[in-house]
Amino acid sequence: MNRHKELSLRIPQPTSISRLVGYNAAKVNEFRSLLKNVLDTQKFNDVSVWNMDESGVTTVQKPMKITSMKEKTYVSRVTSAEKGPTVTLLCCISN
Repeated sequence: MNRHKELSLRIPQPTSISRLVGYNAAKVNEFRSLLKNVLDTQKFNDVSVWNMDESGVTTVQKPMKITSMKEKTYVSRVTSAEKGPTVTLLCCISN
């Protein structure tokens, strides 16, 4: 670490293989196309648009620290299938 100042020791976000497979360019483009179609046909106004975020927090997975570039804002590591109890957080916001 003393010789390579661009590296730092980070704790990665645990990511299951099923999540990695499901999140790809083709799936994102399909979602955007469907969303655009719904927004164009339904003519929603600003008040009826909500932003929702759901997060599952597991109590089991704790990956070890890894070395990564300092400019990286998000570091992940593939872990085994998600096991154990999960707490779901759901936040909704409207303007």
